[in-house]
Order: sequence, then C-alpha cells, then structure tokens
Amino acid sequence: MGGTFDPMHMGHLAAADGAYCALELGEVLFVPTGSAPHKPETIAPSELRYQMVVAATVPHPHFSVTRIEVDRTGVDYTVDTLTYLAGQLPSGTELFFIVGADSLPDLHTWKDPVGILELCRLVVVHRPGHDSARMREILEPFGGEEKAVRVDIPGLEISSTDIRRRVGEGQGVRYLVPDSVYSLIEKTGIYGGPRLKPNVGVGDEG
Repeated sequence: MGGTFDPMHMGHLAAADGAYCALELGEVLFVPTGSAPHKPETIAPSELRYQMVVAATVPHPHFSVTRIEVDRTGVDYTVDTLTYLAGQLPSGTELFFIVGADSLPDLHTWKDPVGILELCRLVVVHRPGHDSARMREILEPFGGEEKAVRVDIPGLEISSTDIRRRVGEGQGVRYLVPDSVYSLIEKTGIYGGPRLKPNVGVGDEG
C-alpha cells in the first residue's frame, strides 16, 4: 500500500485492515513515497512521513513498512517499486496493490499501467463519494479488468488534506489519526497553526 501519508490517518489503517481481512493476505507492506509524481509538493519531509507510518503500524503485527521509496533518489513510480518487490519475494507469491477508489480514475496517468497490472492484482478500496463500481470500465483499456478486486470498508470521511487544514486552524484531530501520529504532529509542528486543541468535552476529566 503506497502513498504520501501526509499525514498517516485512521482511514489508511482501515483500508489496509479491510484488504488484509477480506483477501486473507499474509502481510500488508506500507510504502511511503519519497518523491511522488502526482503529489510533488508534500508538506512533511519523507523521513517524518516514514516515521508517522512506522509509529502508526507498530501495534499491528500484520503491518510492516519499507524505506524503498524514501531512500530512492528521483521520482517514485509504482511500477518500479512493484518490479523490485516482485524480485524480492519467494517464487509463487501473489502480489497485491491496495488503492483507494478515488485514485483509480487516474490510472491512465500512471507510468506503465499495463505493466502494473501484469505485476500485481489491484485491490480497490471503496471510499465514500467515489463510485468504485466503475472499476471494470476504467481497467478495461489496460486489459486488467479481471486482475482487480473491490473491497468495501466502513465509510470514514477522513483525508490528509483536511487533517492538515484542521491542524493549521488549531482544530482537534486526535481521533482522526493514531495517537502516535498525533504526538509527532504536535511535537514537530509540521503543519503549522497554533498548538493543537485538546479534545476535551463535557464529562471528560480535567
């Protein structure tokens, strides 16, 4: 599962766990990007984004993280990463690539989409507001309509863009991101704005 993870949030974990359970995967490997071709201006540096993903996934024994794209020079392309991973896995291992349904319509803009679908099976995670039922139509030009599977997860209206905005405005985001990620955001002040507001409501101690 690749992404900028700027920042890592609960939606990412829900998508990964949904795919893990639905497809009975052996492991979910998170691949934070170093330099993403479609998101060239990430806010947090790659090392901090990597730390966020590591911190968020530590409690989950079936999740792991790789530095392959963080340490790579130049622009990161999915097909290159999949090619590398395929060469490292034992013979006969089936490789999946987890993407959000909101990303699927952009597949034609990716480097070598046909090559991607030859290397792996695409796992399209349904997100609120996006029609992943169009999956077959989108994949048909690349001959990969049979090499994709749809996974539905509970609707989580969470996005990294909205989290960065909320932090910049001093709004609470504690329950949108894992506690460990929240601590890194608060400690580094990476997304600007005033100090994060504590999520204290009626009935809370203090």
